[in-house]
Amino acid sequence: MRTPWKAVAAAAILLIAAFAYVSLFSRFSAPDDEGYSVSMTRLVSEGQPLYAGDFAIYGPFPYLSKAGVLRVLGLPVTHETSRLIVLAIWILSSLLLAAALWYLTSSRIVTLAGLLLTAWHLRELRHEPGH
Repeated sequence: MRTPWKAVAAAAILLIAAFAYVSLFSRFSAPDDEGYSVSMTRLVSEGQPLYAGDFAIYGPFPYLSKAGVLRVLGLPVTHETSRLIVLAIWILSSLLLAAALWYLTSSRIVTLAGLLLTAWHLRELRHEPGH
C-alpha cells in the first residue's frame, strides 16, 4: 500500500501551525519584553524617532522591519499582530528548511523529519514573541 505523502505532509503542516498558534497565543511572560517591543514598534510606525526619548535596546532593524510589514499589510501594531508575525516566521522557516532538505535528498522521510524537528526547535520563539 502506498503512503499518501501529500496527506501526511498536509497533516504535519497543520499540526505545526496548530501547535505554534496555541503556543504563542496561550501564554504570557511575566517580564513584559513583548510589550516593550510592541511599544517601540508602535512609536516607529507613528513616525517617532528612535533613541530620542525612549530607550531602545536594539538597533533600528527589528522595529523598522515590523512596522514596515504591518504597514504594507494594513495591520495595526498590537500584541496579536506581533505574535502573528512570529507565527508566520515559525511556519515559513520550517517549510523552507523542509524544501531545502527535499532539494538535497529527495527523501520524503528526511524532509518530513526535518520539517517536524525544525518546528519543534523553534518552539522557543513562544517565550518572547516580540523579539
